[in-house]
Amino acid sequence: TIKQSIAKQYQNNWSILCDCHGEKKTMKIISEYVHPLYSQIINKIFGLCFGNKYNLQPYHSTINEIKNEINLNDYYLFTSVRNPYNRFCSCIYYIRRVIKPYFKAVKIFMLLSLFLFFYYLKKGKESKSKKDIILGSILLINFIILSSSKGYKISSSFFLNINDFILFFEKSNDPILDLIFLPQTKYLLNNDKLVEIDYIIHQENFDNEFKTIVDKYNLEFNESININPIKKNYIKELNNYSINFLNKYYKNDFINFNYSMN
Repeated sequence: TIKQSIAKQYQNNWSILCDCHGEKKTMKIISEYVHPLYSQIINKIFGLCFGNKYNLQPYHSTINEIKNEINLNDYYLFTSVRNPYNRFCSCIYYIRRVIKPYFKAVKIFMLLSLFLFFYYLKKGKESKSKKDIILGSILLINFIILSSSKGYKISSSFFLNINDFILFFEKSNDPILDLIFLPQTKYLLNNDKLVEIDYIIHQENFDNEFKTIVDKYNLEFNESININPIKKNYIKELNNYSINFLNKYYKNDFINFNYSMN
């Protein structure tokens, strides 16, 4: 919503695009989770099927990256934050919706590969055709690559219930999960020191607080664009262990952005 409001006013005259650092970094990470070729295919197909409706890009630029391209002192700095419990849980639901069609397609593809492996193996033995045996072997390798990949395991984790996902997240120490659920404070660290922010928008009061920016820069804004279709009180889904984990993981967010710990 913020990006689109600014884009309408300033069109393409951006000093820096918010996510421009992330694309190469994200693709590099994703390529390590399945296979470079699969990663490229997935990204292209997803873009063709859904366009910008969903975004596989979990990465946003940090202050440390932005400061290399602009002088922070020349800019009015504002940020948008969200209650850490809701942010974490909502993110799980969002990613679950985003990857569901892909995950389903990948599972069908894996089962098909396994079925065709047995088919071509049997056919090759009966006809003594090396071509069929080789083709079957390729399909088996394809199945093994996908089923044993980190990407498949990580994708599967998003279909766990929230408390089980948190246990997985805690034990995995996985870099792409750390990237997706990066504490909001870390986006605002300039050499490990919290940068001085001119204004903070809290998502819980977004329309009212964003109006300050809208009025200041004469932006066009009628209503929020990205509305989460799932309306839940996420805190009710969290058990005590999960709440304690999130309290520790997002400790600085609670402190820096005035949110109450449960």
